[in-house]
Amino acid sequence: MSETQTKTTTTDALARGAAYGLIALGFRYPDRTWARGLRDPACWASWPDVIGKLDGEVAETLNQLRAKTETVPVAAGDEDAVEPVELQSVFVELFGHTVRGKCPPYELEYGRSEIIQRASELADVTGFYCAFELEYENQNSDRPDHVAIECEFLSVLCAKEAHGESIGDEELIDRVRQAHRSFLKDHLGRWLPALTTRVTESDPDGWHGALSRFATAFVSAECRRNDVPFGPALLDLRPIDESAESTIDCGTPDHNEMTGGQQLVQLGVDSIRAGSGIEA
Repeated sequence: MSETQTKTTTTDALARGAAYGLIALGFRYPDRTWARGLRDPACWASWPDVIGKLDGEVAETLNQLRAKTETVPVAAGDEDAVEPVELQSVFVELFGHTVRGKCPPYELEYGRSEIIQRASELADVTGFYCAFELEYENQNSDRPDHVAIECEFLSVLCAKEAHGESIGDEELIDRVRQAHRSFLKDHLGRWLPALTTRVTESDPDGWHGALSRFATAFVSAECRRNDVPFGPALLDLRPIDESAESTIDCGTPDHNEMTGGQQLVQLGVDSIRAGSGIEA
């Protein structure tokens, strides 16, 4: 592969990682730090143009989301961003204060699998994270199947792919791409359309509706690129079993054993750089 080709594939991988990172940030609670990060010009530097060249529909929905983002309130000058109160109200209305809101952002809330199967599915999700030495800093984090965490994981994989491209590590590239494809097929690509359809219908003209349209277009394009199916727009929510809720642990079983006693690292937007081994 020529130097120009390597640079192109590296740039593409980083752009896709930034797109996943934006989706992850968008599905977090919109506090003042969230608003400040979202309106930071660095959040939008370079990568939207790269993404736009990869897929026209993705570019259109990204432009719509960016226009909506310009309306997110921030303070002038060097002051802290103000609280986006209206978006906070919409967030609570959409996602609620508990696991089961109008639009559950958790993978395991979609489908009618039994509690034992759901525990196995959660273990599979965390198994992907552990395979790349990614875990939680503490037990107060969101559940591993939260849409933001799943997107953050794929963002880190994109950054690792870019790093592999930059140093010519074919083994790393293959490993990361296989994991990316499998995670889309078995997890994010399977259930995200059901979530984004609910959000879009509930907030058609709002910021989160625009986020969901972009997420749908981008992840759909990622599924096509990886030759895996994109899930249905409608999935039943699993029945609520109050007695069984406590049997699904939001952390990882056999925690210390699985991590080898290493310090745990919480998945997050900042971990993209740390996980990639390259500078922004």
